[in-house]
Amino acid sequence: MNVHDIVEQVACELYMKSGRVEGSDLDNWLEAERIVWNAIEEETQRRTRIADLGIKRDQEKTGAIPPSKAWEWRIQAREEETFQRNLVSESPTRSKP
Repeated sequence: MNVHDIVEQVACELYMKSGRVEGSDLDNWLEAERIVWNAIEEETQRRTRIADLGIKRDQEKTGAIPPSKAWEWRIQAREEETFQRNLVSESPTRSKP
């Protein structure tokens, strides 16, 4: 499924939720694009943080950073991941690609 298909699906969901109001197709499409691109950006940031955490773990193993700092990063990453998971699960129009 590509981005266009996902936007189309979300726009359709918005149309249904609005009570199938005619004439709001452009507004629904633009809102769907905003929702989808925000979700893509959030996922990109999450994956970047996970990759960064992997690099930091490697640095910890080699002694490049103190273990106490590494634990701080792990806790922060888990908190951010939990927050993102909760945010996505609460979004009424978010569909999984």
